Amino acid sequence: MGKQNCQDSLAHVYFYLDDEIGRLRKARIKRHLKKCPPCMGAFSFESRLKAIVRERVREEPQPEVMDRLRAFLKENESGFGN
Repeated sequence: MGKQNCQDSLAHVYFYLDDEIGRLRKARIKRHLKKCPPCMGAFSFESRLKAIVRERVREEPQPEVMDRLRAFLKENESGFGN
């Protein structure tokens, strides 16, 4: 698989898992995951981690915390997955 496809897919892993990306990008990532076992492994790991955290965290985070987290991720999305 092309390095750029892997980087792009991994940079958007949480947006993908949270269904916060457009249909076109989601389709591209899905297609890439079918052909790239290392990326599929990374996505599977992150999905399982997210499920474990969701199970163990009983309180909903404050809206301000979520807003700050989304802003941080948006500002730094190009730095993830490298």
